[in-house]
Parts: sequence; structure tokens; C-alpha cells
Amino acid sequence: MNYKLIIPILVIVILAFWFYKSKTNKPTGIADEWNQKVNSAELTKELFNKASIDEKEDLIYYFTQKIRRKDNYGKVSFSKMPETLKTVYLINEFESEVNNGGFLQFFTNSSGKYINETIESLELIGANNTKNILEKAVKIMLKHNESTENLNRKINSRELYEIFETSEIYDNEFLMKELNDLDSKFYESAEPTQELKFKYFESNENGIWNELKEKYCT
Repeated sequence: MNYKLIIPILVIVILAFWFYKSKTNKPTGIADEWNQKVNSAELTKELFNKASIDEKEDLIYYFTQKIRRKDNYGKVSFSKMPETLKTVYLINEFESEVNNGGFLQFFTNSSGKYINETIESLELIGANNTKNILEKAVKIMLKHNESTENLNRKINSRELYEIFETSEIYDNEFLMKELNDLDSKFYESAEPTQELKFKYFESNENGIWNELKEKYCT
């Protein structure tokens, strides 16, 4: 019996079986849980009114992600989003990026396409301290010859969520120090953005529920 031939065949069979099982098993893990929550997301007046503030956060977060995934986070889903909902969405994206990796992550990820809209959104909800910190971060980038338009061109030239080449930025010690200082100010800020965000949403929710029904059949 040719064991030299049989052993490789057995290895191939075992690997093939393992691969098949891994593909047919039910999804597990954080990513799969996130996908399930997005796919099943709903946002209605009834759900929103009886939710706690943290539950409202989840309702809007997962529903806006569901909307944006309809065209793979393209321009259409963003432009058609109701303005009040878009304001909350932009602030959520901004805070998520900065909390995760500082202003540089916000600027260099796809969320950086909407820098100006994010500043406007922060102004709309009255988060003036956070708005001022973001504007200072933009000025730092401009001072080091990284305009928002230049950043947007770089971002738009990449695939979705792909971070463009940031080695030159990281090599700029002065820019990095200034941004890191602003990161610290952002993290230390006591401005109640969550409270302001939902106060704005609830003050401007007239008509949004019918609009959501018409656009998304909620």
C-alpha cells in the first residue's frame, strides 16, 4: 500500500470536510451579531417613544446602517435619508471614528467624506464645544497642507472603508502632536452630545415617521 499517496489524500479530504462544515454552520461572532441586528432593524414612532435613551441610540444606529447598506454606503442612500435622521447618523459616525482612533481615523476613513456636513450637524444640535474641537482639527490639517477637499479626493479614490496611505501624515511629528492634543480634549469633554442629539431629534421628528414609512416601509 502506498502510504505516501494515501496520507496527502486523507489530509485533503479532512480539510475539505472542515471547510464545508465551517461554511454550513450557523454564523457566530461579533460581526455576525452586528449583521443580524442591522438586517432586522426597525425604527418606528412606537418603538422610539417607549425606548430608553440607550435603546434609542441602538434603534437609530442599526436602522441607519441598514439604510446605508442598501447601496453599499453610496451617495443615494445618504442623500435620501431624512435630514433629521442624517444629522444623528453623521454625529454617530464621527464619534465612533474619533473614539476608536482619534481625529486622524475620522479624516482618513470614509466618514471623512462628510466633514463639512458633520460640522453643520454638530452646530444643529448645539454641540458647540465638540464642533469647535473638530474645526480646530480641520485647521490643523489645513496648516499642514491637508485640505478637506484633498482628503476627500484621496478617500473617494479608494474602495469603501479602505484607509488611504497615511505614512506621510504619521511621519509629520508636529501634525500628529497637535491632533493627539485635540484627541485628548475630545475625550475629556463633558459636553452631553447624546442628550443634545436626541433633544434635537425629538424636537424635529414631526413628519419623519411618515417619511420613514414612505421611503423604507417601516
